[in-house]
Amino acid sequence: MKKYQKRFLAAFFFMMAVFSFSGRNCQAAGLEQTDASAHSVTVRWDLREGALHYLIYVGTCNADSSLYAAVDDSVMKIKIRGLPEGSSSYIRVDYEYRDRSGAVRTKLAGYTASARTLPGTVQNVRQTGWYDRAESCSVEWDRMDCADGYEYVVRNRKGRKIAAGKIRSNTGTARINRIVASEICTISVRACITVGGKETHGEWSDPCYLFAQPRILTAIVSGNRLIIRWGRVKGAAGYDIYMSSEGTAGYEKVKSAGKSADAVTITQFRGKEITEKNIYYVYVTAKKKAGTQLLSGGRYFYKNTENDDTGYFHENNRELQGGDF
Repeated sequence: MKKYQKRFLAAFFFMMAVFSFSGRNCQAAGLEQTDASAHSVTVRWDLREGALHYLIYVGTCNADSSLYAAVDDSVMKIKIRGLPEGSSSYIRVDYEYRDRSGAVRTKLAGYTASARTLPGTVQNVRQTGWYDRAESCSVEWDRMDCADGYEYVVRNRKGRKIAAGKIRSNTGTARINRIVASEICTISVRACITVGGKETHGEWSDPCYLFAQPRILTAIVSGNRLIIRWGRVKGAAGYDIYMSSEGTAGYEKVKSAGKSADAVTITQFRGKEITEKNIYYVYVTAKKKAGTQLLSGGRYFYKNTENDDTGYFHENNRELQGGDF
């Protein structure tokens, strides 16, 4: 009995081997992306025994895919051009073979993959926070759907790199550390994707200025004069001084000062003389020339004349600062 079982199993495996190379029952082996550019992807696939031609289909999904190219059986790699920048495409490879009667048939190979072009240039990079004591800032940009992550580089006003890092997730925010607390810097960001086990990058964004908000050293009322002193910011073209009587709201620009200034004296606010009976809230912003534009930094903290305490326009600024200063 065992003798007949062995013969049966041998015959069974022989028939399986015959059919596996007949071209009709070939199963999918593999399709992978090996390279990318802004408007193209390169994919390769495994050899199919008995294939006459490979048929490459491209679309956003299987349902809307259309024939991109037909190649000979010796070709197992193709560069697909004309794709949108920063996009993901559905790729499918079928093949033609001859059946037992000699007729040419088409077989769904089962080779499918999602292939991505390089991300475009990161847009709308912007500063959203400044943390003087921690010597850091927060930055946002428009998130790109196809990115795996991002890289950034920070340079000082002389163009020297002072910080760099990678964001290994598709987020549109970053906390940048090791920033010089008294200097205007720039940051550039680029998107990254991994193709064929290799990290590939899009183009760097235009530089975005990171403004240090001048630290107010004193804001003191003496008689009918309010004297405000601050620390200068390297790279600033000048300063604007703002006042309010309400804390986080109601601010008005009351004076501007040149790049070498570090103090101003205010004698009136909203048409009335400064008086020691009132509490005033003040902050200073730095300005920067960029070509024909005059840019201004944001506001994150202020001082009051009652007890010289620091106040914050957003609570997270207080938390990330590590307290008052």
